[in-house]
Amino acid sequence: MTCALAEAGASIISIQLANDPNTHVLVDAIKALNRPISVFECNVGNSKSLRATFAQIWATGVVPDILLNCAGIVRRGKAEEMADEDIDAVCWGLGNNYN
Repeated sequence: MTCALAEAGASIISIQLANDPNTHVLVDAIKALNRPISVFECNVGNSKSLRATFAQIWATGVVPDILLNCAGIVRRGKAEEMADEDIDAVCWGLGNNYN
């Protein structure tokens, strides 16, 4: 989806986990399309970290037109058969601090 938006002329901002070994995959794909990409590192499961990252983005003068949310985890199965731990992990993240 990000590449399709870039192909349509969008400038991309990516919020990614720090030290993510796969960061280069998106960066390389967007650069191959000759489109700009800015990468910010953040734990999206931590509201304080996320707010600080938004402040960094806005400080660069960028005003996003669209948000493509791709963060999270998936547990497959029928909801009525899922363990509480799986429901919590999907809804609130694994080991994240929401304070």
